[in-house]
Amino acid sequence: MMRLGELIKKDDYISCSGGMGLNSIVKNIAFDSRNVEPGDSFICIRGFESDGHDYIPQAYRKGSRVFIVEELAWGKKIQTEYPDAAVLLVDDSRSMLSTLSDRFFGSPSKKITVVGVTGTNGKTSVTNYIFNALRKLGFSTGMIGTIEIRMDDEIMPSSRTTPESFELQKIFKAMLDKGIEYVVMEVSSHALTLLRVQDIDFDISVFTNLTQDHLDFHKTMENYADAKYMLMKKSNKASIVNIDDKYGNEYMDPLIKEGKRVVTYGMQNKADIVSNKNEAYGLMTIKSQLGEMEIKASSRFETYNKMAAYAVLKELGFDFNELRYVLCDLKGAKGRFQKVPGSEKLGIEIIVDYAHTPDALSNVIEAINEYKRGRLITVFGCGGERDPFKRPMMGEIASLGSEHVILTDDNPRREDANNIIIQIENGMTKDRHEVIRDRKEAIRKAIMSAVAGDVVLIAGKGHEKLQIIGDQSFEHDDFQVARSILEAII
Repeated sequence: MMRLGELIKKDDYISCSGGMGLNSIVKNIAFDSRNVEPGDSFICIRGFESDGHDYIPQAYRKGSRVFIVEELAWGKKIQTEYPDAAVLLVDDSRSMLSTLSDRFFGSPSKKITVVGVTGTNGKTSVTNYIFNALRKLGFSTGMIGTIEIRMDDEIMPSSRTTPESFELQKIFKAMLDKGIEYVVMEVSSHALTLLRVQDIDFDISVFTNLTQDHLDFHKTMENYADAKYMLMKKSNKASIVNIDDKYGNEYMDPLIKEGKRVVTYGMQNKADIVSNKNEAYGLMTIKSQLGEMEIKASSRFETYNKMAAYAVLKELGFDFNELRYVLCDLKGAKGRFQKVPGSEKLGIEIIVDYAHTPDALSNVIEAINEYKRGRLITVFGCGGERDPFKRPMMGEIASLGSEHVILTDDNPRREDANNIIIQIENGMTKDRHEVIRDRKEAIRKAIMSAVAGDVVLIAGKGHEKLQIIGDQSFEHDDFQVARSILEAII
């Protein structure tokens, strides 16, 4: 509980009027009127489908007496209809939500070492590698990501890659109270654009790569790249960049001009940390000024992800022997090139992977084709109400890299699922696919048709536990579905 005047600085707002003004008591902060409780300050956020200003009457009825708005007309309306309420007029309520949340919880991220990882692909794998390495070294560590939020061994579900700024600061405060020393988190382009991490204090930032995704939101690749660059500028100690990526390469000079310490990694270009993959033995050699070490890597994209983790741990100050100790057996993330146990009894291999972008699908197909003895049977679809431009691209990648493709529903949401399938088919160059809309049946058909030496790839949903069709969510887990089918066969 704090006074509004303790949370606000003079330059933060345009005007404050009504009610008790800056002396108003703020018990908590709310940005969803459904969650308002008496004494909460209600921040009016403009969303994609609704405007928080429209919910002021509901928030008032539920006990809010401090309103933060970005429209003068709403400020006047509140003063007229609710004279006992204070109104704070600001330029940007999203920015103010982040700022107030940070101050309300005592700026917890400034008291913990924070690593942020961004990029189209690899965020979840890299954060899991770093988290598991720090835990292995004996440090109390937190992780915030797509799959879950972790505080050491405590696991909580995650509803989005990067939570809203208030939720994020609340999580950091809980981690600080628990004695967490390091936090590694995924940072999405949406979160950066929507200012969710505006007031998070990042010590180290990582850029993995940038390929087509989220253009329904960002509109252009340049906007998408600019969003990722926002994180790289925020790091206090080091900005770690995949120099083999086109955009990573372009980030170099601007970051250096901003006075950032830039650490590069890659296989194709001259970098601070370099690696080459030994195709024959599934190993990689990492080289830096600390020396050389050999660790396991089954694919090219795994090599990049482990190099990124190595770079972070090195910048955190761990020595060569500590790095060798933790990197020799790094554990990855659920739903990322995850093999379904038991398939070897049939002489086949079943892999569940989150690949839902053209680059990610290409990477996992390329990795499988490097070692498979038989056919690659790929099961995938594309999500509805998300970047439609990538659908034919993914169709082409799957048809060129697989001996057989089964197109199925992903999360069609409210979009016509048949139309999604047609758009994928428009990019397919070889006529060796079939359509089975029911995802469970598609997975069953792929497994039942596989023979010794074949690999079945189930792509697109990875760790997800639900399938969204229309406005309804149904329980669905690719990994568990595949395992149940296997158990029935065996």
